[in-house]
Amino acid sequence: MDISLHLRSDIFSTLAQFITHTSTQFGTCIKVVQCDNGREFDNCSTRHFFVTQGIHLHMSCPYTMPQKGKVERVIRSINNVVRSQLFQASMSPSCWVEALSMATVLLNILPTKTLDFSTPHTTLFGKSLTYNHL
Repeated sequence: MDISLHLRSDIFSTLAQFITHTSTQFGTCIKVVQCDNGREFDNCSTRHFFVTQGIHLHMSCPYTMPQKGKVERVIRSINNVVRSQLFQASMSPSCWVEALSMATVLLNILPTKTLDFSTPHTTLFGKSLTYNHL
């Protein structure tokens, strides 16, 4: 799936494409969207879309960083993996995009306590994976 986000104004259409893609490709639906109080989510068309799709929109309270704590930790974890890859491979920061892509792959195929030590990949696709490609 090739969804790119170039402008903040593209958020609604990109999110709608992602929700449709998830429903079609994985046979599952998005139940809740958690976001900050950005204006791109707080408007009539977005709220109407979520209501018609049966999706709950949860907005964090303004100026409450603890509510964004999990997202911030995930971003920090991904950035740590990227930096580690670049450092271990003695690669320049210009390879950040490729390292970011690999970091997300690695995090999706590693077991996590949140999923009872299953992997996000296994949970999403319903089948075990091998690590031979690594």
